Amino acid sequence: MANYARLNDAGEVAEVVDFDWSARHPGSPLVFVPAPDAVRQGWALVDGEWVAPPPPPDIEPAPPPPPSPAPPRSLSKLEFARLLVSAGGMTMEGVRLAREDPVLATMWFVLDLAQAVERDDADTLAGLDAMVATGHLTAEGRAAVLAEWPS
Repeated sequence: MANYARLNDAGEVAEVVDFDWSARHPGSPLVFVPAPDAVRQGWALVDGEWVAPPPPPDIEPAPPPPPSPAPPRSLSKLEFARLLVSAGGMTMEGVRLAREDPVLATMWFVLDLAQAVERDDADTLAGLDAMVATGHLTAEGRAAVLAEWPS
């Protein structure tokens, strides 16, 4: 089967067809020249010789995305109290006093009902905010508790 190539102004193959365009479309302004079967779009006719385009550059695959951080794990109530001490800057005596604060009674009631303490749970976040509002925990301590929550 014969191929015919249409060249652009730079002498590069713009299109390849497998029929004689000029015979099929007499009077067309497009000019197709006979070309070997291997010629494809992007080739060039240079001084009467068909030249293949250079191979594409080697493309290194993108590095894999970094692993997702492990989700925060559930804490026991004791682990939560210890985190308030180690990261939040409270003492165990301060945690005990916060537990006795009537303003925080609902927070501790909900905590007592929970099987575990979850970092991103709305009740946990509201409880930490309440501890800041009542002065038992500083805003920096709250941020540290959340930042240092184990995964």
